[in-house]
Amino acid sequence: MGKGIFKIIMISFLLLGADMAQVRSAAPTDFENTGKIQLNPVLVSTDIGKKNVAKNLGEGNMRLTGKLVRYGDNLTFSGVANAGKELVIDVTELGYYTLELTLADNENIIQTAVVNYAVVPEIIDEERPLDMGVCVHPPKDNDYSKTFRLIRMAGFTRIRTDLAWEHVEPAKGKYVMPEHMYQFVSASEKEGIKPLIVFGYANAIAYPNGFPTIPFPTTEESRLGCANALAYAVKEMGNRVTEWELWNEPNYADPVKDYLPLLKVVYPTVKKVNPDITLISGGGSGAGGGPGGAFIIPVLDAGGVDFQDGYSIHPYMAPNTPDFGYAGTGGPIPAVNIPTVWPYLKKISEENLRSDKKELSVWVTEIGWNSTTNLDIEQAAYLARTYLLSRRHYMSPGVFWYDFQNDGDTPDNIEHNFGLLRSDFSPKPSYQAAAVVASLLKNYTFQETLLDGVNKVLAFGQDGETTFYTAWTTKAEGTTIRVKAPTDVDKLRLIDWQGCEMPLTVDNGYLVLNLSILPQYLVVKEEVVGITSPVGKAGIKLYPNPSTGLLIVNWGHEGNRTITINDLNGRILQRKVTYGLETQMNISDLNAGIYMLCVNDGKEQVTLKVIKQ
Repeated sequence: MGKGIFKIIMISFLLLGADMAQVRSAAPTDFENTGKIQLNPVLVSTDIGKKNVAKNLGEGNMRLTGKLVRYGDNLTFSGVANAGKELVIDVTELGYYTLELTLADNENIIQTAVVNYAVVPEIIDEERPLDMGVCVHPPKDNDYSKTFRLIRMAGFTRIRTDLAWEHVEPAKGKYVMPEHMYQFVSASEKEGIKPLIVFGYANAIAYPNGFPTIPFPTTEESRLGCANALAYAVKEMGNRVTEWELWNEPNYADPVKDYLPLLKVVYPTVKKVNPDITLISGGGSGAGGGPGGAFIIPVLDAGGVDFQDGYSIHPYMAPNTPDFGYAGTGGPIPAVNIPTVWPYLKKISEENLRSDKKELSVWVTEIGWNSTTNLDIEQAAYLARTYLLSRRHYMSPGVFWYDFQNDGDTPDNIEHNFGLLRSDFSPKPSYQAAAVVASLLKNYTFQETLLDGVNKVLAFGQDGETTFYTAWTTKAEGTTIRVKAPTDVDKLRLIDWQGCEMPLTVDNGYLVLNLSILPQYLVVKEEVVGITSPVGKAGIKLYPNPSTGLLIVNWGHEGNRTITINDLNGRILQRKVTYGLETQMNISDLNAGIYMLCVNDGKEQVTLKVIKQ
């Protein structure tokens, strides 16, 4: 987010239910001072099973009791650890939890603490959404491996960070790549995350006369210096980094007099070093972060189209919703929101083709809602809706949430509270929402709109077939709607924003949905992946799914059944004939991937997708 730029923030008062506000009370407590409770440094896990959440560092008769209490329905899982032992809690449902810890010696309570814990769906790497990005600063604990693992677990495939010019060129003509950038790139490669690096910020150390009026290169010497420094960085990173952004929010620079001359020097210089890179212009500059084109349009009109591969915007809208945003007073668009801005900018690119007939890509390199202006739960809702609406109005190869982790601990400081994680790495509801929407959205395309306006029902899938429907309302108080069932209701499963299965109410062929600002998902059953404890076709329960070894198949009543595990070509890999309420299938010897489990009772065959981790 901007260096010295104040985002458009307006205050509003929303009528929110008590259940929406309670998430904010679960802020973490200091565990370090007493030395008696040691938290697991990662408070996120994928899939169900036994969770090592803390360790009892006490002695004697000290017992550490832990409870995981899920948001919304208060589903609770518990565990106990004696002195010197790890606290393990067996969790059988996905969800966003409050972890309540009590350390006691007999009847004497020594310490209590509360922190949030997220159990998210496992997302197959090949299915993570290619347009979901996140912005990061150097990790609070300098552990890139942990941070990037958490980013992957949330479903993100792209990551954006800064590289300061003065760190690359500490003296004129002397270049060096900061060590932390190698760590950054290595960690991103390990987790399969594509890096985008924004290069810039004034370098008055190497060029003391290069910034006479503004902190931006406006002399021939400083422009060439910037180009050469970026060319060094591009060459040093090679094909490990192929997406670069020139400057971050240069709002003090005139787009034609200042920015375009720099672009004309930088673009051919870096393309000579590596013609395969993508150079993104604009840096999210312009009124409101550039959604109306106030920065890019003058650059294009002045002949800048051939000196870039794409341009970026930073359309912050807090505290307003991504659906409706705020009025675009005095600008070329009536409102700043996703349904208006995305098609508008797409059209600008279509009407301003490069001389090689290529269309400039449009990047949303920052967008986000903080949990100071908005509640934690609103932040979660707007994140999920941002990616759903972005896919609905698709125009961007990358939409980057700002940012991944809180920058500080002051609740009233807006800049401290944009993260999906708190500064101590405990998850906020938005982390859970990101992982769930990523696990379902994958790389599906928008299919159709069933309902639009303040209440929305959208369909996503591929090749004309719907995989899931999503529904929400923009009414803060929630609402109930009736929607004609889009398909056989027996083929649908209702999933909430946490990834938890909900009862589906049907009345005379209509779905009765109790909507809130948080999206819920109607999933075609055979496409449910990573949602644990599902009730499948014919009442079959299959869990855990994904699995590393044993699969439990339960059908609720006795009878002869033939069960097979097949590969995607239909080849039978395992076969079992069984009688009873349930059975186990051991898939530990199978390679990681997707398989089909078939259950045949002589009358019908049910097929369910299985993921082997």
